[in-house]
Amino acid sequence: MKIRMDELVRQYLAAQGDTREIITDVAVGNFGTPVDDHSLVPDAHPQLGFPLRRLASGFRCMNSNPPFPPKPNQTMKTSRILATLLASFTLSLAILHADEPPVTITEIFKQDHPELQDKEIVVKRIEMQPGVAAPPHVHPGMVTGYVQQGLFEFQIKGGPLLKLKAGDVFFEPAGSVHIVGKNPGTEKTIIIAFVENPKGAPLSTPVDEHGK
Repeated sequence: MKIRMDELVRQYLAAQGDTREIITDVAVGNFGTPVDDHSLVPDAHPQLGFPLRRLASGFRCMNSNPPFPPKPNQTMKTSRILATLLASFTLSLAILHADEPPVTITEIFKQDHPELQDKEIVVKRIEMQPGVAAPPHVHPGMVTGYVQQGLFEFQIKGGPLLKLKAGDVFFEPAGSVHIVGKNPGTEKTIIIAFVENPKGAPLSTPVDEHGK
């Protein structure tokens, strides 16, 4: 059964109760390659498994004559199929994460500081989706962060850019300007932040990169 990609997405969103509208633009193409309603359907005389066999042989024989000589325009067709498949995969990932917020912060612990009456201890779990970057901000209290999962780029004003991975730890002195906080990876980043914060103060305040 043939079905247009835009219609497939509409049916998926409808099944999820999502009322967003899908707008089709046939002029966009995929990575510069024009596509139409026949881009992912077989030719008039399809052979079961033949495109995959030819595609695999093409990868194996990049620097030699392939065992299956390509038909005219076969290279263009293969490139078009690959581009369309990649675009479909990317679209599927976007739909999968469409309902997830870019950043989720959960308070998992909070109590008065045992020695300093004007301070409190707070532990937060921070989840960042791929590609998400936090705007510059400042913490009134000191922060120690543990990267539980994924990748994290971290920098405070005047310090080096750190490229952290799961198991790494970072530290922010009280009042420092946090200018880079980004998930550069392709999976969710999870950070556990241990904060010694002044009572009643917000955990962070947005600023520009100069701390204003």
